[in-house]
Amino acid sequence: GGQRYAIWPVHGGLLGAGLCGFGLSVGTNGIAVYAHTANYMPPLLLYNRSISTTSWTAIAVVVNNSVPTLYINGQYAATGLPPAFNNSMVFALSSFGSVSYGAYSGKLDEIR
Repeated sequence: GGQRYAIWPVHGGLLGAGLCGFGLSVGTNGIAVYAHTANYMPPLLLYNRSISTTSWTAIAVVVNNSVPTLYINGQYAATGLPPAFNNSMVFALSSFGSVSYGAYSGKLDEIR
């Protein structure tokens, strides 16, 4: 509860065994990166610090070998954990801004 998904973590299992969707939840109290597949949707990275509501914040998540690394305004912020199951392939870019579980309230720009 309480998540606001800027990028919804699509259910990876819908596209094939071993696939895991990554998503990004952003709120004033922090940022979280989630992995999602069959019966599995834990946070892989938690950044529990205030995020500005009055100015743009550049958020980048780089995934290398299924491990997410967070950068805020170009500066390293945190490294997460890989998904707990072996041989997982991760992907992002599913639904932006509003989904049925935790609609994001804010603006998104320059998504790639």
